[in-house]
Amino acid sequence: MTISYKAGAVIPTRNESKCIGPLVKNSLNYVNKVIVVDNSSDNTAEIAESVGAEVIIGGNGKTDAIRIAQNHVRMNPKKFRDYRTFIISDGDDTSDQRHFKKIREIIERGEVDCVLTTRWGPIEPEPKSFRRLNRVANKGLAYVVAFAYQRPDMTDACPTLYGLTKKTFLEIPFISKGFATECEVINYTLRNCNVEIFPIKLEKRDEETRTKLGYSNFIKIPANYLRFFGSNLLRGSHD
Repeated sequence: MTISYKAGAVIPTRNESKCIGPLVKNSLNYVNKVIVVDNSSDNTAEIAESVGAEVIIGGNGKTDAIRIAQNHVRMNPKKFRDYRTFIISDGDDTSDQRHFKKIREIIERGEVDCVLTTRWGPIEPEPKSFRRLNRVANKGLAYVVAFAYQRPDMTDACPTLYGLTKKTFLEIPFISKGFATECEVINYTLRNCNVEIFPIKLEKRDEETRTKLGYSNFIKIPANYLRFFGSNLLRGSHD
C-alpha cells in the first residue's frame, strides 16, 4: 500500500499502565505518530513515552484530553502539515490496531470525512467485554441513534474507535464531558460529514476496565444524546 499522507493516533489515558506499551507499539505499525494525553497516577506516561509515543500530561476526562491533542495539532501547523487522518482510540487496548489501517485507507480515498466503528454488527464482542446491562443499554440507545439519523448501520451508541480527516478533527468543538465524547462525535459527524461505518470486534477487557462505566452513566449518556440531537428526535429525522 502506497501512502502519501501521514496519520496520527490520539489516545487519552488514565491509569492504563498494563496495556499502554503494546497499544502504542502496535499503533505505530499503522500510523506515523501516537499522541498520548495522560492524566494518570501510575506510570502510564513513562511507559508510553518509552515505546515511542508523544506524551502530553493533562486532561480532565476523555473529551478534555482530545481537546488538548486538538490544540496541540492546531498550534503546530508545520509539524502536522502532511497529516490527513487522525484516529481516536480508547487507551484500554480492546480494539485491534489493525483496524487503524482500514480507517486510514478509507479516509485517504478522499470520499469521507469520518469513519465510525461499531461493536454491535455481525461481529459480536467478546463475552467479557461488557456487563450485561451495558450491552442492553448500548443496543437500545443505538436503535434510537440509528432512527434519528436514518443510519441503520449505526449500531453502536458509543464507538470507542473512529477516524477523522484532519479538517474534521480540528472542527469538532469537543465541548462535552465524561462519556459524552462519543455522543458529540456522532452528532457532529452524522450532521455535517460524509461518514462510513464498519464493524469491529471488541476484545476481552479485564474486570477493572470493564467496570469503569458507572451506573450513573446509564442516565448521563442518553441525556447527552438528547442535548446534542434532541431536535432530530422531535422531528423524527425528517429534515
